[in-house]
Amino acid sequence: MPEGTALCVDLSGPMLDLARSRADGAGIANATLVTAEAQTHPFAEAPEVVARALDAVRSGLEPYETGEGIVLAVRAWLVTDLRT
Repeated sequence: MPEGTALCVDLSGPMLDLARSRADGAGIANATLVTAEAQTHPFAEAPEVVARALDAVRSGLEPYETGEGIVLAVRAWLVTDLRT
């Protein structure tokens, strides 16, 4: 993701520390790591939210609430993408 950015959300400080260490080791400088609840975090409207939210569903969070957050966060992007 040379031109993009990533927001990585996790409740676990140690997991975020590991992610930061790996990102630093790989020379990734455009990733922001935040200690937060993925299900309730106020994500900006952007397509990368999908990857994080899907990981949250896989991790056992409430799929309806998480899915609702996905739709709200990426609604404009999804509509634009479906038209092309």
